[in-house]
Amino acid sequence: MMKKDSKEKNKKLIGLAVLALTVILVVVLFFVTGIYKNVFEFLGFDVKREYKADGIAVEFTPHGNYKISGADDTIVIFDENGVTGYDNGGSWKWHNDAKFIDPVLQSYDDFVLIHDPESKIVSAFNSAGIMWSKTFDNKIRNAVAHDGTGFVSIITDSEEYNSEVYIIDYKNNLKDIFSGKFVDEFVVNVSVSPDCSQFALSGFYPEGEKTAGVIMFLRMNDGEVFSTEVSDGIYPYAEYLDGDTLIAANSDSLIAVTKTASVDTKKDKITKLWTRESNSDVLLDLDVLINEGFCVAFGSSDETSGKSMVKYFNEDCKLSESRSFSERVDFVKAGRDSFLLSSDYSVYFMSKSFSQKSTYGSMSDIEIADFINGEKVLVQMQSRLMIVSFTEK
Repeated sequence: MMKKDSKEKNKKLIGLAVLALTVILVVVLFFVTGIYKNVFEFLGFDVKREYKADGIAVEFTPHGNYKISGADDTIVIFDENGVTGYDNGGSWKWHNDAKFIDPVLQSYDDFVLIHDPESKIVSAFNSAGIMWSKTFDNKIRNAVAHDGTGFVSIITDSEEYNSEVYIIDYKNNLKDIFSGKFVDEFVVNVSVSPDCSQFALSGFYPEGEKTAGVIMFLRMNDGEVFSTEVSDGIYPYAEYLDGDTLIAANSDSLIAVTKTASVDTKKDKITKLWTRESNSDVLLDLDVLINEGFCVAFGSSDETSGKSMVKYFNEDCKLSESRSFSERVDFVKAGRDSFLLSSDYSVYFMSKSFSQKSTYGSMSDIEIADFINGEKVLVQMQSRLMIVSFTEK
């Protein structure tokens, strides 16, 4: 009887030892492999990650004047021959004969939007080539795609009106969602809420000898104005942070406003959350990471000044980080879950919480720094083109 009890006791001890060893091994792997970071982030904790930047040169031979952008895993280059797509190594993928005079290229998650102030055409190109193209009645003043919505807004010039605004659904055969002609207002910016329930038009209109800034809020379902904000300043930057909250900015101030819903949506109102003075000469750039936060860069009106201030506000519109740079940060770009800041000689990779970063430095002027996908960044300099990977150490 004693031997049996002893054997059972030994089995239990061995079992406990194996269990303890397994737990220790799992814990070690949990931390060594870095899985704990994902788990902690999922639980809402801020985890410090360190990254390194590795750049690979891409060989390309443009014809005449050119402009470059990125779409998913494809480098999109416009030159005198048209629009051409290359892979990350610089190998040819596709070509389109589309002609532009002085195009504006804007990169999004998986396509590049191209419009030309000298033409009436807006086109989009992805990793496979041309996605779509649409011609309007008048020259294009501005064209912007709105993340997460499938919508593109277009502002055109007009001989009869100060502005014409169109919103199209490019995922639904370029269906017209909204079209409006504005007699009094010069519209400079359109922003569509991520839930597609509303959109805002920012611009200005003459008021005697002065000019008044205006932001109009419209319902998407019928295109009717449900609220209007009039101010002394014009807000050329106006972006939705989430389905209800809009961030607007100019060189003097930032404002955050949110929709106050009602049972009757026609009585919805806009409530101002706060106004902040910028305390700077010029707003250099602003971009929003939907439902996460937004980043804004301020600087001096003197373009030779080598200083700037970058502020990050979280999803609650509260100032989370404020950092000064010895360089002029001219561009801010939000990616899938991070931000890029670029100056003449540096590209800063920032996490969505703005608490970690890696830096890629260049010896020559940086002309473009843009996400080419969630992990790689396209960096164009005066004499070369680089694909930079920011990977965790």
